[in-house]
Amino acid sequence: MKAKKSLGQNFLIDNKVINNIIGSLDATKDDLIIEIGPGRGALTKLLKNKEALLIAYEIDQELMPILSKLEDDKTKIFNKDILDVNLKKDLMNYKYNNLYMMFAIVYTVVLSILAIITFIFSFQGFRKKKLLGKLLGVISIIIVISSGSYLVSVLSKNHTVVNVFANIYFGTISIILALYTVINTLFCRFKFNKFYKSFFIIVGTYATIEFCLFIVNIFVPFDIEFVPSTYENIAPYFIYKMHIPYYFHLAYSYLMIL
Repeated sequence: MKAKKSLGQNFLIDNKVINNIIGSLDATKDDLIIEIGPGRGALTKLLKNKEALLIAYEIDQELMPILSKLEDDKTKIFNKDILDVNLKKDLMNYKYNNLYMMFAIVYTVVLSILAIITFIFSFQGFRKKKLLGKLLGVISIIIVISSGSYLVSVLSKNHTVVNVFANIYFGTISIILALYTVINTLFCRFKFNKFYKSFFIIVGTYATIEFCLFIVNIFVPFDIEFVPSTYENIAPYFIYKMHIPYYFHLAYSYLMIL
């Protein structure tokens, strides 16, 4: 069964990554694990060995015949979209000491690996004499900063730390998207006529302004602010509350991706 890109599926099949994730989890038989998007159940099978209570939410109906075989007295698989789930209601019938959300752990491990790989590639880029190679080196370093900032903001329980690094993350995303337009132009070998020069100036200026605004937002939360999560022991410990200016960042991001 192929992963469905429309559902954002990427099945986890690398045993080394899976073992790293399982090794980072300290759950015991008295704890509860929530897994979001179990896919074919590669990670789920090993989570069951922890002997903890296990709940999994899978949006894809076609995967349920595979996942249903993993159910037992301590494991329950729901065919639901996590965005539509009333988690507080689902957890009312469970007694546990600690609660673990596997989506955050998986994302953290994978993002850490990607950050290390990107950091290695950045040195390769800087060794190139051509402009494209150096640009790739610069953008790789910024991606590492962005990824690292995201990880710190997700894992930290300190509001100040989350506020600082999350805003750095959002600000660097704006810069990365702007640099990607330059790299795509160089790859496609377009001529730098007046249109492209004007476009790059506008995009670069806007990205710089956005980055500066997110830095200011650290001290004055007019763009986005962070409030404690409803559930303790689940990363992220803080969730963000969007204000009207933040929607311009979203519009810019989607436009640049397109």
